[in-house]
Amino acid sequence: MINTFAPGKLYIAGEYAVVEPGYPAIIVAVNKFITVYLKETFDKGSIDSLNRIIYWNREKDSIILDGEDNGFSYIVSAIGIAEEYVKEKGKKLDFYHIEVDSELKSEEGRKYGLGSSAAIVVATVKAILKYYNIKATEMEIFKLAALANINVNPKGSCGDIAASTFGGWLVYKTFYKDWVLKEKEKKK
Repeated sequence: MINTFAPGKLYIAGEYAVVEPGYPAIIVAVNKFITVYLKETFDKGSIDSLNRIIYWNREKDSIILDGEDNGFSYIVSAIGIAEEYVKEKGKKLDFYHIEVDSELKSEEGRKYGLGSSAAIVVATVKAILKYYNIKATEMEIFKLAALANINVNPKGSCGDIAASTFGGWLVYKTFYKDWVLKEKEKKK
């Protein structure tokens, strides 16, 4: 079984300004983590997040959920983007079970607001790349996770993705997401 983790984040300053390109924020990764466990399965995949399980299958290399998304959109987007990268590396796609464990919520299940969605995206991308034995730099992981994040939330800054990828204290400025999305569409 593979396991990867990513920390949550805390904005110190500039949380709203950073949404616009050119304006900085100061962000720190916190010492609380999302852990993603991944193990191979053979005929169907599954995702277990916050004690909710959904099964998935493939249709032309795309993930098709057996049921409604109900909060799995960030994980599914991370899987999709990471697998696009995997296919570009010439690898055949498998099925697997993904389980998410979070330190970024209370015992009652309430989120603390420390970037659990971003940490899930980063940890999922890392787990898939590790499963397929693909070495990636932190910047490559950031770019893949940022693409997965903006697929779900195109208005976010991805500062939380940066904190979950690089850790530590960061001065972060967002990139031009509209340009990235246009370039991504051109390549389809």
